[in-house]
Parts: sequence; C-alpha cells; structure tokens
Amino acid sequence: MVNAPRAAAMVDPQMFTGCVLAGCSNIVAEDGEICSQCRSIFGDMIRPVTERERTETTEHPRPAVTAAQLLTRRNQRCWLCEQRRTCTRVGGQWECRDCTLPTER
Repeated sequence: MVNAPRAAAMVDPQMFTGCVLAGCSNIVAEDGEICSQCRSIFGDMIRPVTERERTETTEHPRPAVTAAQLLTRRNQRCWLCEQRRTCTRVGGQWECRDCTLPTER
C-alpha cells in the first residue's frame, strides 16, 4: 500500500449548529437536536418539545404601548441591534425604529 499524505480534517462550523441545551457547545447536524453527550448525561430527564413550544419561548413578548407612553431619545443603544440611534422605550428597553418595525422584504 502507498501511504498518501492525509488532508487536514477541517470541519466548517457553519455547516453545523450547536446543541439545543443551554450551556452546551457541542455541534449537531440539525437545528433543534441534542448532542450525544447531553443525551447520555441527562437521559430520561430530556423531554421532546414541539415546534410550537419552541417558537413560543424564543419570541420576545412586546407589551402594548399607547401614544402617551412613548418615550423617544437620541443616542440610545438599541437592545436588539446594539447600535446607537434614536430609540423608543418599549417594555423597559430601548429599541431603534429599524428593529421595532417589521421587516418588509
């Protein structure tokens, strides 16, 4: 047999996503999966979550704001995009206009 030099085993991390459990940095093949290490550690304590439950926990609830409650200031840091812009106080946090309005694409 001829020994050919092996190519460096490089994995593109953008092809994979992280384990769904908080604090775990292991990579998995598909979004929403749990890595094998977490499965062996936690075993029966892990319960399946429906897609509906997953989206309910990831969406940020926004309280209803009336015109009298709007407070706008310049040079505030938006909590969503972390840019300094003219922001409006929404639910106790500053949001710029770009992040408050729905994206129109």
